[in-house]
Amino acid sequence: MSLYESGGMDALLPKTRCDKGASRVITPEAQQEIHRLRREYPRLNGTQIHARLVQEAFLPAGVSVASVQRYLKKNGLLGVEESEKKDRKAFEEAYFGGM
Repeated sequence: MSLYESGGMDALLPKTRCDKGASRVITPEAQQEIHRLRREYPRLNGTQIHARLVQEAFLPAGVSVASVQRYLKKNGLLGVEESEKKDRKAFEEAYFGGM
């Protein structure tokens, strides 16, 4: 029996995934660790966070760096907060040409 015969035109329409938008690779424990690392070390980038998660066995080595970076971006964890930003100048003068 075909889909059309059993369910009509609605049965032929594509179905949306029930896990759409959710990470299937990053476990809830790894998600908590990502948030903790982000709070404690706001300057860590996605690659460094991925390395720590793999080193501490929160993620298997097969999980890609891109998965962690997508998670960071989706949850608004990219970049350093404004309060954490500082000028990284080696020196500064009060006026132009003051050296």
